[in-house]
Amino acid sequence: MNREYDIFEKLPDASVRCLIRVHGTRHVPAVLEDRGKQTKNECFAMNIRTREIVARVNNKPGVNSK
Repeated sequence: MNREYDIFEKLPDASVRCLIRVHGTRHVPAVLEDRGKQTKNECFAMNIRTREIVARVNNKPGVNSK
C-alpha cells in the first residue's frame, strides 16, 4: 500500500505551509532533499494519516524553537 506524505516548510515566524503531497515512501527523500536545497528553512515530510514525521532537512537544533 502506498502511503501519502505531505512536505511542509516551517517559516521563520514558526508558521508551517504545505508544499506538496508525495505518494509512496520511496519518493520522499528525493523530493524533500530538493525542497531543502531551495530554502534555508526547515522542511519535513509527514504521514498525513498518522501525523508521524518521517524525515527532515535543514533542521538546526535551537533555531525556530521556543
